[in-house]
Amino acid sequence: MTKRLVPMFVLALSACSNGVNPPSLLPRPIEKQALATPPVAVSVTAGPIDPALQKQIVDALAKVKMGDAQFTRTDRASGRQIAAGRGAAEGSEAWVVGQQAQSALEAARQDSAGGLAEIAALLLAQTQAAASDPKLGGVAELTAAESEASTIVARQTERLQELTR
Repeated sequence: MTKRLVPMFVLALSACSNGVNPPSLLPRPIEKQALATPPVAVSVTAGPIDPALQKQIVDALAKVKMGDAQFTRTDRASGRQIAAGRGAAEGSEAWVVGQQAQSALEAARQDSAGGLAEIAALLLAQTQAAASDPKLGGVAELTAAESEASTIVARQTERLQELTR
């Protein structure tokens, strides 16, 4: 029975490969691109920014910076505890204290991450609105604010990764 199946299997495989190349399993070019927001071309004729939008930008950036200050304070207080816990046996006192310090540091960056998310949402909405009204201002200001906030949050992420390696 198996002697008959082997030739049939080989025949079936050869019939399927009539010069047809199977699709590649490698990532497609689009899958290799970064997920970051591409830079937005700002129209030269863009009008002034709406004062309400300007206030939202200032408030969101202030939230990012307050979160960064909290992160820095917490980092000073918890950096040694995290490092000590990293080398300790799992479940030991030093390990538990290190885990708690790491959680506190991760929580301290929530304001920064939240502020960045607010800015990103505003930028998306303003960019979509500016697509239909090129004179609408605010895209350039939001792009600059997103860049500043992204830099702060990326630095915090890098510090967390450095402490937890």
